[in-house]
Amino acid sequence: MVVAFIDLLGVRARWHEGGRESAEAAFGKLESMVSETLARVSPRSLRDGAIETDSAALVFGSAEDAFSFIRELFADAFTAPPKAKDVRLWIRGTVTAIHSRGELRHAAQLSGQAKVKVFRLDAGRLDAIAVEKSGFKGMRIVVEEKLLTPAVREHFGVRAGSRTLVMP
Repeated sequence: MVVAFIDLLGVRARWHEGGRESAEAAFGKLESMVSETLARVSPRSLRDGAIETDSAALVFGSAEDAFSFIRELFADAFTAPPKAKDVRLWIRGTVTAIHSRGELRHAAQLSGQAKVKVFRLDAGRLDAIAVEKSGFKGMRIVVEEKLLTPAVREHFGVRAGSRTLVMP
């Protein structure tokens, strides 16, 4: 299984410039983009997903579906906004393998505290977050190399003469 992780950039600046309303508008725009992209791409292998304020993580059964989704999402973010008054969303993402049964997080009770839950993220989601936070600047998709199979490279490659540019 594969997790596509997307992080919304510039949230701190939105808070400073427009307050909570500006940040919440960006969160809503991210939700809309994820929803619209899923509706358009219709990935058959979508297993799970979560959007938490300024980030989204979706688990797919196939790398091809994950790449199709995240590529479309990034194309939409890059070509938006449709109107001059709309604010462009800048995002960064990763596509990495997930290590569990595909659950993004697990909940347990805090020892001795019946009213307190502890949420732990799947190792694959932690890997995705770590890669996204590792210093790659700008609007990028970082892909775990082992996911770039010959079939994926063939499907997502862009032909330029006798060469192929890989763009998942």
